[in-house]
Amino acid sequence: MNDLLYRLLCGFLIGVGCILPGVSGGVMAVSFGLYQPMLEALTGLFRDLRKHLSLLLPLGIGGLVGLLVGAEGLAYALNRWEVPMLYLFLGFILGGVPALLREATGEGFRPQYLWAIVPGILLLIAMLSLGDRAQAAILSPLQWLLSGGLYALGTVVPGLSASFLLIQLGWYQQTLLAFSRLMLPELLFFAAGFAAVLVPGLFLIQKVLERWPGYASFAILGLLAASVIPAIPAPQQGWMLAVDLLMLGFGLLVSLMMSKLKPKH
Repeated sequence: MNDLLYRLLCGFLIGVGCILPGVSGGVMAVSFGLYQPMLEALTGLFRDLRKHLSLLLPLGIGGLVGLLVGAEGLAYALNRWEVPMLYLFLGFILGGVPALLREATGEGFRPQYLWAIVPGILLLIAMLSLGDRAQAAILSPLQWLLSGGLYALGTVVPGLSASFLLIQLGWYQQTLLAFSRLMLPELLFFAAGFAAVLVPGLFLIQKVLERWPGYASFAILGLLAASVIPAIPAPQQGWMLAVDLLMLGFGLLVSLMMSKLKPKH
């Protein structure tokens, strides 16, 4: 029962993380220790269907609920409590960093692994140098396909925030609206783009992790930092500073407590 609850809750938070600016579903999966098991389950689905579905189904159900609930309530929550909400999810992510560090150094540390954080540094520079664009009032079918593909990249590549990229392109508000209002034609194009990028991306990432696990782990750490740093909002003043710190601490505490529930994979 603990396993099922843990996976449903993780799926929900990964789903919300997918649409939260500055956060990615891949980052949330890494923070909760589910990234590698998800990759193995998806790429080897038919080798042990029952076992892999026991992991993927709760995550999928929780993720779908997170997407729909998150899209419905996120605009309202971000408009009213944007800074505390971002600090809450920052706490969720930071709570998973110790486990990720242990995984990255599990087979020993080599100085050359540090080169793997260079893509994260470059991504950080690019994200900090980009400014927000005006949001489009309507998207074409091609733009919906590309939006789905970008979200798949954010799921497969930890640290790559699809929501942040869509904000730069001016497509974020329409994507959020499509999920909150269940705009089926648009969502079908989105899903097609998502699937087209997700499947080959999964197999490619799996091969990289199998062949160069040390480099891959440090690359994930670099991308995680690149995703988190631009998303850290400036602290508020007065009593709202205490609220921000409370939300950060609460997210950190929940993440650490979830690591106690985490089944061994």
